[in-house]
Amino acid sequence: TSTTFCLPHWCTNRRCPARPSNTPFLATSPPLATMSGVEILPSLFRDNSAVDEAMLLRLREDMASVKEMHHNSTITPWDSGALSSLNAQCLAVALTFWSCVMIYAMSDSVSNAFCKPYRGLGIKDQRRWNIGVVRAVFGIILPYFAFAALGSDELRTDKVFEFTPTSVMVMCVTVGFFVFENANIYFMYHKHRIVEPPLIAHHLLGLVTYMAFWFSHHYHFFAVHCLMEEASAPFTTLGWMLTKCGRGTSRLWLVNQVALLTVWVVLRIAWDGFMWYHIGATVLDGGHMFAGSALPLSLCLIGASVLAVYLNPFWFRMKYRQATRMLDLLNAEQRRAAAAKLE
Repeated sequence: TSTTFCLPHWCTNRRCPARPSNTPFLATSPPLATMSGVEILPSLFRDNSAVDEAMLLRLREDMASVKEMHHNSTITPWDSGALSSLNAQCLAVALTFWSCVMIYAMSDSVSNAFCKPYRGLGIKDQRRWNIGVVRAVFGIILPYFAFAALGSDELRTDKVFEFTPTSVMVMCVTVGFFVFENANIYFMYHKHRIVEPPLIAHHLLGLVTYMAFWFSHHYHFFAVHCLMEEASAPFTTLGWMLTKCGRGTSRLWLVNQVALLTVWVVLRIAWDGFMWYHIGATVLDGGHMFAGSALPLSLCLIGASVLAVYLNPFWFRMKYRQATRMLDLLNAEQRRAAAAKLE
């Protein structure tokens, strides 16, 4: 006959009906779970011959699972998928910057070869054309990965402290992109004395803010949330290119402008309101919004305020006026054409 052996309540829920059946095995056993390896097993069962091999195997597996859970709970911001070190993440930033440079150079080569209106532009407008191509490309890449990161349950569960490998990758790519944009601002001012205060404010604030998000690994939910607004960049670039190609009064330009205004309202103005809703909800959640690092929190609130109050409404008015002015020109041309037919 064999004797029945019952482990203590903190070790297993197998023979403790008071414990919920869905409680992870060893989840509430700090004395056992925090011990390294499974060296305690021989000492625990050395004098008890009733414990069979299956139970030993089960306990070994559950202890390994708890050890893995403990490791995951203490993960650092540098233990994020392929970007598992600070050096790897800095390399991702550098690669993003040089990718922007390569896209710029490829745009110049392809446009010179296949676009006659591009060859007729001055050097200043050619540089703006190529910079617009870079922004359009990253206006597709950044929202795509930002949307993928927003699908993470971790980010939605804890909007302050949680981060994921995807969100860390997005921070690195965004920092590299903003480094390129700020280098371009300096270059355009040095070469052509071009100063655009709203664009300068946007890119400088973006660089500093996303560097703070990256290094602190706090508020990644709001960081990737804000990147969805970059989806308007391809429409902005296409509209500007059509204007420079002499198609600024075409129906294609007008259709693009209507699409741009629609995206602007949905993914910038309304999206700003949606982000402020999440900020307010996190503040009301016991003040959890203020539990993270002070610098990224301050920059997050300043950036969200500048976008919602100044930059997005300012750019929306400017683009709306462009669309209405062009629509007036199209209507005037139609009236002149109709009058010419009557004559």
